[in-house]
Amino acid sequence: MSQARRRVNTRGRGAFSLVELVIVVVIVGLLAAIAIPRFSAAGENAQYHAAQAALRNLREGVEMHFAEQNEYPVIDRAFFASNALNSGNPYAPEGAPLVQQGLFNDRYTDPGAKVFLDGVDMAGWWYNRANGHVRARVPDRGNAARNLAFYNGLNGTAVQALDRVNLAGEVDLGL
Repeated sequence: MSQARRRVNTRGRGAFSLVELVIVVVIVGLLAAIAIPRFSAAGENAQYHAAQAALRNLREGVEMHFAEQNEYPVIDRAFFASNALNSGNPYAPEGAPLVQQGLFNDRYTDPGAKVFLDGVDMAGWWYNRANGHVRARVPDRGNAARNLAFYNGLNGTAVQALDRVNLAGEVDLGL
């Protein structure tokens, strides 16, 4: 009899009940439901801050060239290399041209197309050599209000609309 009791006692001490297992699974599921969205947002925040840093560095390179030469530079691969700049907009589609630049009227401070469009070969950066303005194009966020807010936040602008303006002289450089 003592052996039978010993087996029962050993079996009872080493196993979890079904209720205990269900409770553990529910708790792990709740923790995952809370943590996973936070981790996925961290990747997007890193990409956003990388785009801001690249844009800031590009603008500083343009301003430094203007301070030294008293004219805004032509942005090409040599410009990026001489200023030790990370050349790419992290939001630009794979294989997109690097910079869309032109010598526009001074009043143009933003590109006509601010959001990357599917199937349209658009450069990651937009640059007006007449006034030194540099802007980053942004990915589509699903609707015009979110696209506009994202564009303004990334570029530090206060653009009121995502209107497309046809500017003569815009040139995409596939650098």
